[in-house]
Amino acid sequence: MERVFTTHFEFHGKTYTTRVHQQVAPRHMQLQIEVPDQSLLHLLPDGKIVYSSDRGLEPSPDVNSYMAHELIGCIVRSVEPHIDAV
Repeated sequence: MERVFTTHFEFHGKTYTTRVHQQVAPRHMQLQIEVPDQSLLHLLPDGKIVYSSDRGLEPSPDVNSYMAHELIGCIVRSVEPHIDAV
């Protein structure tokens, strides 16, 4: 089953939108979170976060700064209440 939804998160005093693609299968879930705001590309170069129940969180290999990790945390916290469990 696939589901698409949006969330909003706050980062450094601004509100941003995400678009989330959730795919659920027996014993497996994958999330692809897209952050379309161009102003965040310096922290999240491809504008996406991928999570898989098999492999965990798969941030871009370029994401290694404290601010990038802070951004990812804000995004993940905004998505968590909306996901369907496997």
